Amino acid sequence: MKKEAFVLLFILFVTSFTAQDIHFSQMERVTFFFNPAQVGFMKEKMRFSSNVKSQWSSVTVPFNEYLLAGELNFKPYKRSKGKIGVGLSLMYEKAGDSKLQTFSSGPALSYFFPVGLFKKSYVSLGFSMEINQKSISYDALHFDNQFNGWYFDPSLPMGENFTYMNFLYLTLNTGVSYMYYLSK
Repeated sequence: MKKEAFVLLFILFVTSFTAQDIHFSQMERVTFFFNPAQVGFMKEKMRFSSNVKSQWSSVTVPFNEYLLAGELNFKPYKRSKGKIGVGLSLMYEKAGDSKLQTFSSGPALSYFFPVGLFKKSYVSLGFSMEINQKSISYDALHFDNQFNGWYFDPSLPMGENFTYMNFLYLTLNTGVSYMYYLSK
């Protein structure tokens, strides 16, 4: 009975989360959006990325998304076998007649270290935090209540009760990554 209760609670807990990913085509170019443990997980010392996407151009105002990101890695002290990765991202998107806008920015941090005798395996742990701001404008939208029986009348009340037109929220992410090199 305890096992069934645990499984039920686990399913309820996991399914209660909701999320919406941003819509870039080449997200693999900004790896820590997949997993914060990937921040700085590279041969180079630093990497900068930018990504732009415009989609659904057939609608009146298409979705436009912009991303800037940078990351670097360094050893915490001279004889350290592990490395620390640090990253920062800025994302902005604007969509539709309602001018739905999202801005998010935040740091990411990871630590990766070799495991095993021949240093062909690496494990990394990561954490990222983003502050997000969303806003929307209902001025350019039309609602059924604004039809007076003969034509659309924008002076009529829209009949909708919108409570949030601008709000902030926090996103926290953690991750673990394992990498194995087959050969140099």
